Amino acid sequence: MNATWYLQAGILSAILVISITTDTLKLIITCDDHLTLYVDGVLQDNLPYKNKWNKADTIDIPRTFSSLAAKCDNANLGENGLLGSLENAEGEVVMVTDATWRCTSTLIEGWHVKDFNRYLSWDEATIKTRNINRNYFGEIADGAKWIWTDRLYETNPIYCIYKSKYW
Repeated sequence: MNATWYLQAGILSAILVISITTDTLKLIITCDDHLTLYVDGVLQDNLPYKNKWNKADTIDIPRTFSSLAAKCDNANLGENGLLGSLENAEGEVVMVTDATWRCTSTLIEGWHVKDFNRYLSWDEATIKTRNINRNYFGEIADGAKWIWTDRLYETNPIYCIYKSKYW
């Protein structure tokens, strides 16, 4: 909290500036069926719904994160996908699952580490559908898309990476 003082026409006045910042962002994410998530190469093992496609996990991640890496494993080789969004403390959506993610079905050693850059050779994620299951995933942003590789029902598991462009 800062105050700036001004003297104008013999009247001393102050403008109080309050700025609220937080060092975290809220990630809401799910996978049909089994999710393994890394933030900057660190396994997020605190996901109570990582094995429930119809429940989204919500975790705080550092505002300064540089990479999200998700392994999505579909148990029945039917419907599949990764769906999520990220918002700041003001509730503004700063990331959704869409074609800005890169996905592959090929396991490459170290794929989940923070400075892994071979993801650039991966294809853009294939958009399956929009977030239509609002009853299940009400907190995931409307702009989020279910994503997978281009071989929608033939690949399992998939590995997807998102590199932050915002911070």
